[in-house]
Amino acid sequence: RWKCLMGQYRMPYVRTPYFLVASQYDSYQLSTNIGHRPKSSAELDYAGEFARRTAALVMALRATWPSKARRQNAVFSWACYSHATSCSHSGFDSRTCNGTTVDQAVHEVLEALDHQIVPQRQEWFDHCQGFACGSGCRSDAL
Repeated sequence: RWKCLMGQYRMPYVRTPYFLVASQYDSYQLSTNIGHRPKSSAELDYAGEFARRTAALVMALRATWPSKARRQNAVFSWACYSHATSCSHSGFDSRTCNGTTVDQAVHEVLEALDHQIVPQRQEWFDHCQGFACGSGCRSDAL
């Protein structure tokens, strides 16, 4: 029963279009699970597996959404060590995923809705190797 609270179990059942932002190296979850920012090789391995699972889930959410649906879901997943940064100015307007800010991605999604067109797949992913490796991440994680 507790699983319905956790996004990785709940989101596959959501049928209403949404815009999901997910940090692959979620700083809240990782620091809670490890007790601090990952440092040792075992902790970094754990963080890497966490990031791989997060990215796989987010990609699966997009891949299983009906491609011809008029209203699409959208996913934005950067490889940053951060949590809820889209609530801040820098997280919404400055940090990027493959050169796109959250603000720009939201505008693309809303533009497609305004024009009532089926948009191209609405997804932004960082694909890189190493801890918090996203090119649009700053080292001073929030």
